[in-house]
Amino acid sequence: MQHDTAYSQSKNLKDRHITDYELQEDAWKRVIDPDTSFGEEAAVWLTTNTMKVKRAVGAGVYVNHPINLDETSKAFVLSAVQSKHPVEISVNSFRTKESIMNETSLPLTRYQIKKIKKQNT
Repeated sequence: MQHDTAYSQSKNLKDRHITDYELQEDAWKRVIDPDTSFGEEAAVWLTTNTMKVKRAVGAGVYVNHPINLDETSKAFVLSAVQSKHPVEISVNSFRTKESIMNETSLPLTRYQIKKIKKQNT
């Protein structure tokens, strides 16, 4: 319950990692408690390890990757971000002088970056 409340109060990744760690530690205390039943021990062991994986995966999933976008695509992405809707755009990873000067980048997963590089070769 405290974990859910903390998540609803903060969108900050660092705060959420702290909350996940606290849940992990509280769950682990139940795992090692001799009064814990086998069923509860299995559930809290799973919770402990889920929080570990969640923090590990969430710590570095997205990378700011430099890309080239024309003005129309930039406007399209901006409107999608503001309306919180997914968007599909065509991305060129070949850098131009203008894109380097404008520091155009998007948060992409490593999988998405590989896919873009494969399409542009």
